[in-house]
Amino acid sequence: MPSTGSRTRSGGSRSWALAVAALLALLLGMEAASVRDKTLTYDAPDHLRYGLQLLHGDATRFDDSKMPVSACNALPKRVSEELEPGALRRFLAADTTARYPTMLASVLLAWLVFRWSRDLYGPAAGLLSLVLHLLDPNLLAHSRVVGTDLYAALTITLSLYTFWRFLDAEEGHPRWLLGSTAAFAFGLAQVAKYTGAYLAPILLLVAGIRFAPEILAAARARSYRPLVRQLGAFGGWAVLFVLVCLLVINAAFLFQDPFWPLAEFPFRSEPFQELRDRITALWPGAGLPVPYPYLEGLDWVLARERTGQGYGNVYLLGELRSGEGFPGYFFVASLYKVPLPIQIVWLSALVVYGVLQLRERAFRFARHEAALLVPVVFFALYFNFFFRAQMGIRYFLVVFPLLHVLAGCLLSEPVRGRLRRGARQGLAATGGALAVWLSASVFSYYPHLIPYMNELLPDRKLAYRILSDSNLDWGQDLEFVWRYRERHPEVVWEPPEPTAGRIAVGTNWLTGVFKRRHDTWLRGSFEPVDHIRYSHLIFEVSEEEAERLRGERARERERP
Repeated sequence: MPSTGSRTRSGGSRSWALAVAALLALLLGMEAASVRDKTLTYDAPDHLRYGLQLLHGDATRFDDSKMPVSACNALPKRVSEELEPGALRRFLAADTTARYPTMLASVLLAWLVFRWSRDLYGPAAGLLSLVLHLLDPNLLAHSRVVGTDLYAALTITLSLYTFWRFLDAEEGHPRWLLGSTAAFAFGLAQVAKYTGAYLAPILLLVAGIRFAPEILAAARARSYRPLVRQLGAFGGWAVLFVLVCLLVINAAFLFQDPFWPLAEFPFRSEPFQELRDRITALWPGAGLPVPYPYLEGLDWVLARERTGQGYGNVYLLGELRSGEGFPGYFFVASLYKVPLPIQIVWLSALVVYGVLQLRERAFRFARHEAALLVPVVFFALYFNFFFRAQMGIRYFLVVFPLLHVLAGCLLSEPVRGRLRRGARQGLAATGGALAVWLSASVFSYYPHLIPYMNELLPDRKLAYRILSDSNLDWGQDLEFVWRYRERHPEVVWEPPEPTAGRIAVGTNWLTGVFKRRHDTWLRGSFEPVDHIRYSHLIFEVSEEEAERLRGERARERERP
């Protein structure tokens, strides 16, 4: 018969499990309820096309960034092709149904955030991390999209979590199973989005930090036999990771043309061209053990990102750039697009963790938090200072789950054990107030979450002065815009020259992201009087103002 303590612990575990299940169900319900009247984003049809093409047995590329993970979104449509006409077939073939796999992936990501935080800091911390994740408007927005950004966040988080568990495994645990799982997760990240390729140096760095103290201690003691044994084990695991990763990549791309001769590969990017020339100079018949479409896409993405070809202008704080990014772009984007309560929690967690770690070594950084903080720092530096295709905060989503996990340290034992009763009550009251603020902020935009901006922007109609592109308009409201135009035929839509009347314009045209700056006469001279779901704006221009602007433009054209 179990003891009272066992029953209490069992009851507590059930309570936590029920709370987590309820929150995950709430997340799925919020996502499913928010897609009504939402059109597919601009590149979603191509993601579906490539996914469906894969399910028909063809991995050939027609553009750079579409990945095998899109087969998940295309699966309902593929199944519908085998059914007789009817309600079920229409449901499976619908655009809305194609979003459900992304929603399910987001639920898995939310559970993973809870699990990792709980494993590190306890169930209360896990629940805090889950609530932050649940009310993150950027993750919510992209959990309803047919694309690769949410999948990238999921697979990268999964890879880091399984790798952390593998490195932290105690003696007696099935280390081979943990290692194989981590290798498989690493492979999945490679077929979700090419951002996953950066996991290779990140995992190496995390492993180096984890075992550096032991290696240094062995070297100082001149105990070379354990050192050689450890290095040999590292080499064996590295081979396993490479082999499993290659198997996953080849399988995802249907084993289409691996070992294609590098000498015949039409690389677009300079780095790959130089690498090809160096390798083939030593080995003319060399080929890589990856499918042709995988290598082609990786090279294509790099070429496009370096040259700016294939995407619009980059816009930040009223300035346009073509073919180059803005240093600190994602810091600015996060400052406005991440809810202020979440920023406060993140900053508090970083400060508290840093202070306790520096003063008292209260945490075990090398064993635990390195797997969280190393990728955050790496991606922050890369995306803000080296990445040029800065088309929206969606590229930066990969760091958000990791920061949500780290936020759990605020409820960890090292923190709670240093707080007096009054401080704990104050912390609980502060947390409650932040939760209310966060909920009010997010739901004031819901279900229109892609253009979410926090309270640093008091007038939501002026968001275009800060950011543009997929931060505001990614094609998600086109159906509503069409209905608006039918109800308001008097509205003039995106006139290229100064025009009197009620003017409607999309934010990407207004800011020049789409490379046609016809609407700068509006941006420089007027403020919007209304908006269409935050992604399109309404201006009112009098005949006198339009005539004045036409005269000014005519005089500018006449100048030598």
